[in-house]
Amino acid sequence: MVIYGYKTIKTKSKDGLEIECESCGKTGSTAIQFFQEYLHVFWIPFLPWSRFATTSCKNCGYTTDSESMSPKYEALYKKQKPMPPIWLFTGLVVILLSYGFTYWQKQHKKEVEQNRIVMCSEQDAAPGKIYQVGVDDTKGDIDFLKKNHTKSKLIQIVTVSNDSIKYYKGYQIRDVSEDIMNIVEDNHLGNQFDTFHPDTMSIADFKKLEIVNCR
Repeated sequence: MVIYGYKTIKTKSKDGLEIECESCGKTGSTAIQFFQEYLHVFWIPFLPWSRFATTSCKNCGYTTDSESMSPKYEALYKKQKPMPPIWLFTGLVVILLSYGFTYWQKQHKKEVEQNRIVMCSEQDAAPGKIYQVGVDDTKGDIDFLKKNHTKSKLIQIVTVSNDSIKYYKGYQIRDVSEDIMNIVEDNHLGNQFDTFHPDTMSIADFKKLEIVNCR
């Protein structure tokens, strides 16, 4: 449940204005007070809302507000009207900073992954090394994958010769919703590579693979 509402604070007051009271005609007896309404969410100031003012004569008690002021009082109101306190933007600033940090975090993560891809693709195959190869396009396969999940192949290098390599096959499932690459299942973590039937691949074919990660 979101708790929100409006609050009003006094932002400024000024006495002894050099203006003639419209009721008793005395000069210097009128005071003006300014008020600021703001929106709050969970009692945290979020955004300034409307502003208004009241005037009162200390001599005769004559009062006005922003809606009933005469042109003479209204001109004074506009001249003296203060800006909203900066702390009234606290909630909005927090949201903008949070959004900016989240965006930077995603971009940084993408950059790190791109750098890792370049590093992995430039390395030679080595025994024990595990490579993530390409991404399966069977997104949302009801027999195996959930919505926003992708499946990619893993290969673990067993041996390397002059012209070929032997490797074990595995797979990895990732959640790619909102560009967040979270590992959902990685059967290497359970040592479930097909270690009984290693496959063979030429070095030339290995270099053609779309390697997206390695460890």
